[in-house]
Amino acid sequence: ALASLNISQMTKLALLRFAEFIDAEYGDKGVLTYTVHPGAMHSELSSTAPEQSKQYLIDTPELAAHTLVWLAKERREWLAGRYIDGTWDMEEFLSKKDDVVQGDKLKARVVV
Repeated sequence: ALASLNISQMTKLALLRFAEFIDAEYGDKGVLTYTVHPGAMHSELSSTAPEQSKQYLIDTPELAAHTLVWLAKERREWLAGRYIDGTWDMEEFLSKKDDVVQGDKLKARVVV
């Protein structure tokens, strides 16, 4: 089960990088990409998680749905290619826009 969780995490990181590449290649054509973590909820995938991890699966599908509606209701170019956590308070998150943009945050980076 631990190996499957590690593969799952690597896949999520790959999808974040993929969203960043799509933004770099097609952002100037109006394509917006986001990588959204929907929260921790019970699902078919989580059924194979270790029992001690299941206590943390407290979020609901509605929480993820609200985040996706928030993203879709208007264009937010400043979020293109970035990671968004569905458990965040989106209004509070909006107040951090300048910090996110100026710091080029919520993207995967290798800094040497």
